[in-house]
Order: sequence, then C-alpha cells, then structure tokens
Amino acid sequence: MSFSYPASWHIKETGDALELVCPDPEAMAYDTAVTIYEGKGEGKPVGPSELVRCAKGWQFGPSCDDNHSDIFGVSEVSQQPGRTVLDVKHEWRVYCSDGGYVAQGDGDDKVVLLRNYWIEFGGAGQTSNIVDRLVKSAYVRVAPGAK
Repeated sequence: MSFSYPASWHIKETGDALELVCPDPEAMAYDTAVTIYEGKGEGKPVGPSELVRCAKGWQFGPSCDDNHSDIFGVSEVSQQPGRTVLDVKHEWRVYCSDGGYVAQGDGDDKVVLLRNYWIEFGGAGQTSNIVDRLVKSAYVRVAPGAK
C-alpha cells in the first residue's frame, strides 16, 4: 500500500502499527501522532478496529451479535472510485507525552477498503487534519506482472 504525507513528518514502526509523527514540538508534547494499521481480508477490516459488516451496515464489535454502537460505530460510509471509506466514531482522549491524561479531544479515524486490503488512519488533536490527506492518497500497489 502507498499513501502521501508531508515530507517533514517521520514514520516509525511500533509493534503492529506505524506512527506518522509531526515534527512540531507542541504536537509531540501531546502525543498526537497518526496511527496506521493495515491488513488483508475479504473486502472488510478484520484487524484492530474490529469492524464487521452486518445486515444493518458496518458496526464495531467482534461479531454482528455483539454490537457496541453505543460507544463506537461507523458514522458514515462513502464510496469513492476504487475504494470505500468508513468514518469510525469513538471517544478521543488527549494525553501528554509523559503519559498524563489531559482531557477529551477531537480526532479522526477512517478505514479505507481497497480490493481485499484495508488501511486504517487514526489521529487525535492537530494531527487529525492529516487523516483526510492520507485517505485520499491511499492505494494498493500492484507488483509488475501481478493480476
């Protein structure tokens, strides 16, 4: 998969995710990196967001029987050429880089479905603005000679 981000930002690997870090000291102080997860499935996320496609649409939870839409959910589904974008709603909390809780804040969490792949971008505070750019630029890279 590929996506576009500002040249001054840095990517670091953290376990099963990537973090896109803004070089702005204020953003770093409040631990507001964009977290990026990716995976492969049958046209739906099967990873950290635990989104499942049910008869009523996309919902958060391990199965259609275990719905947590009172806390989490998909507020909007949009179709774009070659992709489906899921806007995941949930509560955002802001923490200082020393680990201290600051307050509730703004954030953005979107899942892009591309063929049999998915990629999730989540950012809190100031960095949530970059999520739309990442979503619009995400695509699956096809190896030469592959179908």
